[in-house]
Amino acid sequence: MIQSQLGVLIAKKERDEGRRWTYDDIKEATGLSATTIHRLVRGTSKMYAANTLDALCRFFKCGVGDLLTYVPDEEPA
Repeated sequence: MIQSQLGVLIAKKERDEGRRWTYDDIKEATGLSATTIHRLVRGTSKMYAANTLDALCRFFKCGVGDLLTYVPDEEPA
């Protein structure tokens, strides 16, 4: 399963910069919709558009691997 680390990246950016980043702030900075940001934070996105990943990687100065991680499904016992 692919998991978004957007919530973690937001928290790290807030800690590093000493300010709160709202979805509206991120929306203005990236051009993404608040709904897209919300879905990525909540982990409910099923698709990840290249332009979305590009905008977030630019904003957070990170790579795609920092934004999305692969977690193997548990195998049945």
